[in-house]
Amino acid sequence: MNRQQTRKLRKDAKKKKIDEAVTELYISMKKNGMETPNLPQEIQTGDKVSLDLEKITARRNYDRMAPAYREFVENSGDMVFTAMKEQGNLISLQEEPQWLFWSGDLQLIKPTEREAAE
Repeated sequence: MNRQQTRKLRKDAKKKKIDEAVTELYISMKKNGMETPNLPQEIQTGDKVSLDLEKITARRNYDRMAPAYREFVENSGDMVFTAMKEQGNLISLQEEPQWLFWSGDLQLIKPTEREAAE
């Protein structure tokens, strides 16, 4: 995303009265290698989720992310977490609150799947 595109996006978002923080988050995500954003999901606090390793590790900047984050992602592929909704589509994990995820990077576990996981 170049400078002109960034300015246009900010201007359009302001006209549509989109929260500035959300706009800046989207711009940051685009600049950090998220070519096509994953569609956000409606995830609420208390929902059971798992990480979508394929989406997370496919990003072009994944190799430059913190080693502790990469280790967490790679070791959490089959784990089930409890979602804690933060702001907008940002989700933290109750079991590992130091990490923040975009809701599109998580897989919502359906209630029938949830019972099997517990």
